[in-house]
Amino acid sequence: MRQFFALLILPFIFSGNAAIAAPCCAGASTLPSLITGDEAQNFSAAFSYGTVVGDAFGALDGRLPELRDDHSNHEVRESLTLNYATLMTDRFQVGASVPVVGNQITAGSRSDSKILLGDVSFTVGYEALPEWEYSVWKPRIFTFFQGVLPTGKSVQVSESPLGTDVAGLGQWQTNVGAAAIKRWSVWDAALVVKLGRLYSQTFESSLNGVARVGGSWGWSASLGGGYSFGDFFRAGASLEPQYQSPQEVSTSVTTSMTSQKLVWNTNLTATALIGSDSSLVLGYSDQTLFGPAINTTLARTFSLSFQQRFER
Repeated sequence: MRQFFALLILPFIFSGNAAIAAPCCAGASTLPSLITGDEAQNFSAAFSYGTVVGDAFGALDGRLPELRDDHSNHEVRESLTLNYATLMTDRFQVGASVPVVGNQITAGSRSDSKILLGDVSFTVGYEALPEWEYSVWKPRIFTFFQGVLPTGKSVQVSESPLGTDVAGLGQWQTNVGAAAIKRWSVWDAALVVKLGRLYSQTFESSLNGVARVGGSWGWSASLGGGYSFGDFFRAGASLEPQYQSPQEVSTSVTTSMTSQKLVWNTNLTATALIGSDSSLVLGYSDQTLFGPAINTTLARTFSLSFQQRFER
C-alpha cells in the first residue's frame, strides 16, 4: 500500500522552480484548503503515515486513556490528500480537498487492508482584514465556509469485520471559521478557529441493518507559530484541540447516545524551500501528549507534503 501512495506523490515532489524565496507563514490542520499568502493559486499534495498507539474511553467510563501493547490490534492509517485553492477576486477564493485513505489492521491472526476515497470538501474563503500596510500588531484575517461531502464510507455501513473499509463519517458537514495570521521578520504566528455541524443520516447495511445517526456539532482550534532560518528553512509548532458533541444512534431495537469526543493534536513541522514558489514540509502529529482525550483512538502520524504556489 505504501508503494501505491509513493508512486502517486512522487511526480508532485520533484516539480518546481529553481529560484528561492522566504518560507510561508504558520499553518494548522484545522485550516481548510485556503490561500493565506499573496499568491493567486496554490496546490499541495500531502502523504501521511500514522499508527494507532492508544485508546481513550467514553466520558462516563471513568477510565484514563491506555496505550496499546503487543497484544492489541495493530492499526496503520495512511492518506494522500490533494488540495487546491484559487482566487476569484482580490479577496474571495474557492478551494477543494480530495483525500484517499488507506487502512491496515491486524487483530490476532486476522489481517486486512483497504484503499478508499475519503470525505471530499469544498471551501469558500474571504480575506476579511487585509494587510494594506504593515502593522506591528494587526494580523491578516481570513474567514471561510466549508462543506464536507459524505464520500467516505461510514462505520455504519462497513462490510469489513475489522473495519478497514471505513474512510469517513458518511454524514454531510458544514463548517465556518476564521484564521488570523501574523508575521514579524523571522517569527510568525497563526490562530485558527472552526465551528461545525454534522447532519443526521440514516444508514442501511447487510451487517448492521438500518441505523439512524443523529446530528451533532463540533469545534476545533489551533494556536501555533514558527521561526524562519534565513530564506530557506522554517520550524513550526502548534496545539490543536478537536471536540464533537454526543450523537443519538437509533436502530429497530434500541436507541442510545454516544459519548462526546475530544482529542488534542500536538503538531511539529519543518519546511524547506526548493524553489521560488515551492516547498517541502515534513510534519509530525502526536495525540498522546496533551489531554484530556475522550472516546477516540490516539495516533502518532508522520507526513510529507509538497506545496506549489502560483503568483498573482
